[in-house]
Amino acid sequence: MQETSFQCPPLTNTNGPPEFVPQIKNIQELPNGNLSFCADMYIPDDNEIFYRHKLFKRSSVNFITSNAGYFLKLIAFHPANSSSTLENAVSVGNNGEQLLLSKDLSNNQMILYKIDADNNILWSKSLVNSNGYSRGFLVKRQNEDRYFIFQSEPESVNFNLNITNAAGNIPCTELPAVLVTEEMPWPWFVNKVYLLRQPLNIDFRYSSFKFKVKPRVLTQQVDCQYEYECCKDVIDSLHPHDISLCEDETYKLPDNTLVNDSGRYYVSLKTQWGCDSIVYYDVKILKSPAHLMASSDTCLSGSSFVQLKATEGYDNYSWNGIETNSPVYTVTSPGNYTIKVDNKCGSKTDTVFVYDQCDFPVYFPSAFTPNGDMLNDVLKIPALNKNKLRRLSIFNRWGQLVFSTTKQDGTWDGTLNGNPQPTGVYVYFLEMDGLSGKKVSKKGTVTLIR
Repeated sequence: MQETSFQCPPLTNTNGPPEFVPQIKNIQELPNGNLSFCADMYIPDDNEIFYRHKLFKRSSVNFITSNAGYFLKLIAFHPANSSSTLENAVSVGNNGEQLLLSKDLSNNQMILYKIDADNNILWSKSLVNSNGYSRGFLVKRQNEDRYFIFQSEPESVNFNLNITNAAGNIPCTELPAVLVTEEMPWPWFVNKVYLLRQPLNIDFRYSSFKFKVKPRVLTQQVDCQYEYECCKDVIDSLHPHDISLCEDETYKLPDNTLVNDSGRYYVSLKTQWGCDSIVYYDVKILKSPAHLMASSDTCLSGSSFVQLKATEGYDNYSWNGIETNSPVYTVTSPGNYTIKVDNKCGSKTDTVFVYDQCDFPVYFPSAFTPNGDMLNDVLKIPALNKNKLRRLSIFNRWGQLVFSTTKQDGTWDGTLNGNPQPTGVYVYFLEMDGLSGKKVSKKGTVTLIR
């Protein structure tokens, strides 16, 4: 905002008192670019046209203009059934908030209240004025969330001082205050704030006045004092906030820091008294159940037990419905065992077969018919084989390799490089491992029939 002075409105033909020009107490640029003028102002209290006004009421107001100075809105604040003067106002916060100090003209009590950028009253309180001081001035200490309110009487050398806490409270001297908020029409003919560029004109000549200094002893009288511990820094590391995230999630801390790794984080906050509060956050990244895998099928082979294992890293496991926090499960009898994990990120189940014996006979078909009738159209390893496949190789009668696979579910459709192979006898060589790890091999013939 440019360095300018403000006059609103300019001289106008009116029957109002000579002090009708608003006494600006604070100027605030609002987040939307408009200008806020908190002022002590006389407002017409009759229904006459602007140049016939005879009745005026003093009020604390906030009038809003565009950034070019054109009037937009006039808001008046006053106690119910009373009028008020605006003693002082200061800007607080970062979003257009202002703190106003008004005086209730019916009882001379000071009223401290905070408004936001939309002229909503966020809180208000009346300060007991036992000595009848008539003027007030509000000061906010730098880098400290407290307010000092000076009250004085022009004809007296005495003054009164109220000191609030960070929330604007003085518990021993404040009373509830109810303020009325009214949107008023602009009472004057001219509706623009004139921005006047005026050069400084200061007379630096010596004054002809002579000042006489007299010593004076200052005395202090405490009317009320609320005893409490104003501020105590709090560092609570024993009660952290537990935050659980999935692997693809991010958490925003109160200071807007984004975290996506497990660990302990802390945030330094300010309490309402202005002291530090250190808050800890324990962030844990939960493992996705999609990664769950159980150990391969196994066997007892005369042993009294066998241990099954699942992927590590989960908080809880369910083995055949039995809850545990261990990925290892001991079984003593053959059967079908299921492992299940679930958390906020999902759920998954896997299965392990435990056999009584470790080595099984090798089964393989003697013929197949790749003729497209959907019956025995492919050659594959039967599900009866409990052994693990290492390699299946098939040769034609001239010793040419026509098919090979290492996949348990691999199939041969009777072709070589996409060309159907003739009807005849083919030789297969099957290499497998038993569950004990023992190599099992079988060689034989299979007939291709079309």
